[in-house]
Amino acid sequence: MIKTLSPIKTDSRVKLFLLFTLILVLLSSFLLLYLNSTFLVTAIIDGDTLRLDDGRRIRLLSVDAPDESLCMGNKAKEMLENLTLNKRISLKSALIDDYGRTVANIYVFRKLISLELVEKGFARFTSGKNPEFDKLKKAHEYAKTHQVGIYSPLCRQKKAIDDCDIKGNIRKGVKTYYTQNCRAYSQVIIDKSYGDLWFCTEREAQDLGFQKAANC
Repeated sequence: MIKTLSPIKTDSRVKLFLLFTLILVLLSSFLLLYLNSTFLVTAIIDGDTLRLDDGRRIRLLSVDAPDESLCMGNKAKEMLENLTLNKRISLKSALIDDYGRTVANIYVFRKLISLELVEKGFARFTSGKNPEFDKLKKAHEYAKTHQVGIYSPLCRQKKAIDDCDIKGNIRKGVKTYYTQNCRAYSQVIIDKSYGDLWFCTEREAQDLGFQKAANC
């Protein structure tokens, strides 16, 4: 004797099949939308710049990480790599800056990558127009208050640890050195994330292109 399914059971199975099909269609649509609105990170250039699978180089908006050779530069690049390399990211507030670079807020899902770097002290907040301004400013203040990363004694110093006490500052490309007889000497900070240096002699400073401060 051949058993037949009741109309009720058949109807339930059809509904389940249709529901399952609808779920698959929706998931496929969401996945397609996600893939079309995100980009794969294929390389990390430095602590604030990365390369996408379409060949573009994108720089983080409103932040500046030290060069790789400077204090915390390696840490910044390493962190950006851990957060983004071989992952899909979304771009928001993208624009072309004064140097012709594409800059943007970069997110992995909803995580703002620049916020992570600034809070750890691996990049400085450079201000400017940004929808995430308040979050970045708060992270910047946290890093400075807790003296982490580029704000730590490893990178920022006022007193020499040996007899080499001549301070060499680099600001906006201008190299200036200060000896102890300079009026501003005690206020000058050696910030190694900018490339500032301690010198033992004035000759050492001059050989590297530094000029003595005018107030000495």
